[in-house]
Formats: sequence, C-alpha cells, structure tokens
Amino acid sequence: MFNKGFEEPRRQEMLGVLIMLADNIRKIVRILFGFIALAVVQPQVMAYLKWVALGVLILVIAFTIIQFRKFVFYVADGELILEKGVFIKDRLAIPFDRIQTVNINQNLIQQLVQLSGVKIDTAGSGKEELEIKALSKADAEALKELLQSEREKTLIEEDGSPILDDPASDQKEIKNKRKPLVAISFKQLLIVGITENHIRSGLLSFALLWGYGSQYAELIGEEIESRSVEIGKEVIQAGWQALMFFIITFLIVSVLTSLARVLLQFFNLEAVLEGNKLWVKSGLLKRVENTIPLTKIQFIEWHDNLLRRMLGFQSLKVFQSKSEDRTKKSVEIPACFPEQEEVVMSSLYPEMSDDSLVLKTSSNIHFARVLIMAYTIPVLVLSGIFASTSIYLGLASFVLLTILNVYLSSSFVKAISLDLGKQFLVYKRGFLFRKKTVLPLFKGQTVSIRQSPFTKRRKLAHLTFSTASGNRSVRYLPIEDAQKVYNYLLVQIERAEKSWM
Repeated sequence: MFNKGFEEPRRQEMLGVLIMLADNIRKIVRILFGFIALAVVQPQVMAYLKWVALGVLILVIAFTIIQFRKFVFYVADGELILEKGVFIKDRLAIPFDRIQTVNINQNLIQQLVQLSGVKIDTAGSGKEELEIKALSKADAEALKELLQSEREKTLIEEDGSPILDDPASDQKEIKNKRKPLVAISFKQLLIVGITENHIRSGLLSFALLWGYGSQYAELIGEEIESRSVEIGKEVIQAGWQALMFFIITFLIVSVLTSLARVLLQFFNLEAVLEGNKLWVKSGLLKRVENTIPLTKIQFIEWHDNLLRRMLGFQSLKVFQSKSEDRTKKSVEIPACFPEQEEVVMSSLYPEMSDDSLVLKTSSNIHFARVLIMAYTIPVLVLSGIFASTSIYLGLASFVLLTILNVYLSSSFVKAISLDLGKQFLVYKRGFLFRKKTVLPLFKGQTVSIRQSPFTKRRKLAHLTFSTASGNRSVRYLPIEDAQKVYNYLLVQIERAEKSWM
C-alpha cells in the first residue's frame, strides 16, 4: 500500500502560489531585462515601462493562479503521475523503475514560507523531468521515501529476489545506520573561499558582466559607445595608474566572487552515508539535497592548490553516472581534512585498503618539451610588449619567462603518475593545482590507446579510459606501460561481476 495521501490527485500547499509566482516573475524579468537596461540610460522610457510592467504583472498573477490550480500529482499503478497545463493539459507518468534519484531542495522563498521542493531525476531524459515545488517538509520526506522504497521494490521484483515484507521498517533501519562523513563549519567555509582559484572566479565575473552588456548592446548601443570612448580616453591618459587600478579591482572582485560562491553553494554543508546512499546537503539561499546511490558513483577526484596544501585540506568531487544524453554532473565537497578524507575513502571504497599495486608508470619527459614549445609563443608576445618600452626590459623578461616556462612545464609532467592496482586505478596530475582520480576498475566501460606519427616514432602513446560519467586521459606514456595498462583494464572490465550502475 502507498502512503496515505498520495493515492488521490492532490495539489501543492497554498503558499505554493507565491513560489510559482516568483518563478514566473523571474522568467519575465529575464525576458524584459533589455528594456530595463534601456530605461536606466534613457529615463523617458521609464514612464512607459511602469505601465507595461503593471500590465504584465496582472497577467502573470492570473496565469500563476490558474497554473497552480491545474497542477496535481498522485501515485497509481506503479507510476508517479503529474498533470499540469494552463492552455493545454499535459499528463506525465513516470514508472518507479525509471526513477534514479529523489532530491529535496529549498530556495530562499521556500525557506521563508517553510516549504520544500522535490526533484525527481529519471533515466533517459536530458533534464530533470519532474519538479514539485511546494510541499510541507513532512510531505516532501514522505514522498521521497515512498518513491525510493517503491523503486527498490520494483527492481527487486524484476530481479526475481525475495521482496521485503515491510519496506517501511527497512527504511527506518537504514536511517538508523547514518554515518557522518563531512561537516563544514562557517569558519572553515571562509577559509575555503579565501583559498579558491580567484583568477577563475574573476574571469567568470567579468565574462558574465560582459555577456549581459553585449547581449543588450544594440538596445543601448549609442549610450554605451559614447561612454566607452570617454572611458577609453581616460584610461589611455592614466597609463600605469589605470593598469594598477584594474589589477586591484580585479583581485577584489575575484576574492569577493569566490567567497560569495562558496557561501551560497556550500553553507552548512553536511555529507552523510545513509544505508547504500551518499547524502549531501548544502546551500544558503537555496538548500540543495543530493542523494546518490553508491552504485551510481563512477569515480571520485581530489583537488587542492598550494594554499590548501599548506592548510592541510583538499576538496572532493563525486562523479555519478548519467544517461547518455544528459550533461555529466558531479557533487562537490569543498573541504576534507585528513581525518575526514580517511572516513570518506573507507566508506566509499573499503576494498582499497587491501588493494595491491600491479603497475606504476608516468608520462615521458617529451611531454614537457611539447609544453615548453607550446608556451614559447606567449613568452615571445609578452617579451615583445616589454621590449616596446625598453630593449633591456624585453630581454630580461624573455629570460625570466623562459626559465619559468621550463620550470613549470617540467614540474607539471613530473607530477603525473598512474598507479594501477588489482581493483583500483589512481591517476595523479597537476603541480600548482593537483588532481587525483580514484577509479574502481569495474566501473570502466572502455579503454583506448592513441598514437600519432610523432609519438609512435618515440615509442609513446596516449591512454584514455571511459566511464558512464566521462573520460580521463594520460598523455605520453611509454608504449610498453600503456599496452600493459590497456590489456589489464580490458580483462578486468570483461571479467567484472559487479554492475557499473
């Protein structure tokens, strides 16, 4: 029997109207953003925009009320059914065995009205196929538990295994076996934000601002062009002062962007192993809960940088399998200290403690020569810029940049290593920003060797191993080692009795 209350068609909580209204207004504002930008630089447009906004708001409110009343959901005949549509009625039926994960999320408005959203991730779809945005916390948890237990029951029936007499009691037993893995305090979160890749954050910020500006440049083109010319003249006149101002502004924006992203995404993060699932919940304005069955985890990756190594922690990304037409997705835990790393590894991969090494190899030094040659062009360009000011400055910059190029390229290649065990593959790379991929061999789907005429002449090869969550490649391996890894992985993939899903 299903949980009482889900057999008959039912609507969301009444305050769900506010959540749907906010979502619709956000979509409309995004569409009208160009007119808003035009009104900022052309005040006479504001008078017309007020009346347009009022009319649109009335229509959106009416549309949202109808949309809310037309939205119903229920469970019947082994399916979760959703009916919606204002002008055209849609009926979406999702069989329990197609459900992959069920997550409970809360954005800022949902938190204020004390409601939760339920997102159902299904097999064979390019996006989240179903979302119920306004349920009480108790109903959201009950629906999640129902869908997960019914999915597991359906899979057991198809497999021919005995069915549990009381799935509800089994769920309670699983909940009692919760094992905390990682919890991040506010102080630790600030440290994470400070140790982020600020250059990447700054570039993303400016790219976002540039994207919005260029998107509506045609609407406010004359105004932007005139002001850009004035600013450009002032920058040219300011010279080095303008350059220093830009660098300082870039650094401030980068650090603030890093801190904001970390706080918004990972606030009050908690990672727990619950039964056979990894449960990760975090977020400030939007509380996101990710539930990943351990069978769906394809591989994990550890990331760090110089600052994080000094402070003794690294971040973790968990890569899960997705349908072939779906964007690959990872769940990130931004900070794991040594004791937490040990708990995570022993919980996710307990067999790794008994794994023995079969082969250890690394990239050939020829890879460093390739990198040095590739980065020689930027070195020459930068040296030429400095040489335009002073020939001696140009020569000095060329020497220093060449030494730096050789050092970084050689260090990067020396940091690459591939450890092949009987059950696991560990791939390490990176010098300033290090990565370590841990892959159970039975999760591999294919492995390939690639050689160009140049690598073939030097008896080198590129090795690529593929999983349901993406590929990883090791470049410029000695051909003998690449062939051994290739043959061993193929044998292990074909012999594997465990399912990769």
